[in-house]
Amino acid sequence: MGVLTAFRERLRPGARAGAPAPSERDNALVCHCRRVTRGTVADATRSGEARSLSDLQRQTTACTRCFGCRFDLERMLRDALGEAYAPAPFLTRPEGVDVHTVLPRRMYMTVFTGYAGHEIDTRVVIFNWADEADRESRAVTTRADLLAMDGTRLDVWETVIEPRCSAVLDSREIIPDGLLDGGVGVMKLVVDSPRLSSLRPYFQLASPTAVTSTHEKTGPQDPGRRLKPRRYNFLFPIAPSNRPEEAYFFLTNTQVDPMEDQRLVWRSEHGDEESLTLPRLELDQSACVALHDAFPAIASGEGEGTVRLDPALHKVAGWMLRVDREAALWKVQHL
Repeated sequence: MGVLTAFRERLRPGARAGAPAPSERDNALVCHCRRVTRGTVADATRSGEARSLSDLQRQTTACTRCFGCRFDLERMLRDALGEAYAPAPFLTRPEGVDVHTVLPRRMYMTVFTGYAGHEIDTRVVIFNWADEADRESRAVTTRADLLAMDGTRLDVWETVIEPRCSAVLDSREIIPDGLLDGGVGVMKLVVDSPRLSSLRPYFQLASPTAVTSTHEKTGPQDPGRRLKPRRYNFLFPIAPSNRPEEAYFFLTNTQVDPMEDQRLVWRSEHGDEESLTLPRLELDQSACVALHDAFPAIASGEGEGTVRLDPALHKVAGWMLRVDREAALWKVQHL
């Protein structure tokens, strides 16, 4: 296997790095997919020709691939236009924008670092493995966006993973203390490759007593397309525990359409139901629900039943987690 490498190339400083000089700020990328700078976007807004996100997409091509800069662009529009700026009710790709390139693959992983008082950190491990006889194997450029729960991009890293090599992101090394509000966020991997082959990112939750691991959840190859009606019932089975455990339901909206009017429903083995309404989530926005706080039967450790996402849908990357605080043991499984 090739040398284990880390994501060392930071594309822009984190929130704690201090304010850059004006010239540096203008030259900094706001759209990493299209290599569009903040200065280019600022010129478009100052000229008065760009008064909406769609205008910026058409004039600069920013936010037409992975949509990761959407919240940055909307903030710049709001700063430039004030109350005159009216955000779009949903995200789309305007007609007439040249996107004749391979669209990136987007993969999502939850990140915990000191969440809820736990001694917990996150590692993301990515393998670019290929057989020696695989003539199509090649280096893969991978970008990692660290997202806040509201979808805001906090930091960006990029690396090139050669065939039969690996890369690792470790929250203890790359995320400054206090950067993630509440100690929880999302890592979005953006991979410029039409074929992922055996490229399979795994994320690991590391506590003082154990490491638990599962793989990523993938968004559609073309985030601008409308999916055919396809519904999935996301279920979180709850079994009794010898002692009280914490239980969490983590989800990220991976689609351009907003996720709204959703709720989590607890149904006991006897058929009793309780529900909790979820907030409206835009693309790349997330929610982490402490089920043991929402449903008392789960908190006691005596509850037995299921938690489901209702109504059924096909828009989320989701995980279910159980935590034994006494043993500092995390158990995670993707939905």
